[in-house]
Amino acid sequence: MKIEDIKLKIERSEFYKNYNVKQLIKLVIDLYESYRIENTNLEYDGDMLLFQCGEDSLSKDYFIVDITRQIIPDLDDIDEATDAMQQLSTTFKFLPSEAAFALSTTSQWCSALNEVDSLRAFIENSEAFQWAIKNDVVKVDIELSYI
Repeated sequence: MKIEDIKLKIERSEFYKNYNVKQLIKLVIDLYESYRIENTNLEYDGDMLLFQCGEDSLSKDYFIVDITRQIIPDLDDIDEATDAMQQLSTTFKFLPSEAAFALSTTSQWCSALNEVDSLRAFIENSEAFQWAIKNDVVKVDIELSYI
């Protein structure tokens, strides 16, 4: 499967259309567990997940909760592989508030299938996730980019 196919699955989900934080994050993790991306190697961090939350570092206009799938192609030339690295980010944006910005900025990587349960537990137990599922999402951005 290609990373673009994963993006389409996320965009076509009811969870995306309804801004359902809990179910959409679950979907992204389930897709990570179920589908390998072509030409990546899990043993060399070729397909990973990153959960992160905090103040939007670019605009400062939002508090964000984000789950990103990062892939690195399995190429012989490490420089070419790094240049071809892609991220598929699903970013939930919330209006800034004292309560949101009082939450700890946090992040957690998942670099292998045997770490998925640990990532799920980290997310479910994070203050930001618990806050996010109780508050209104302003928008959800899904972006596929080279980094």
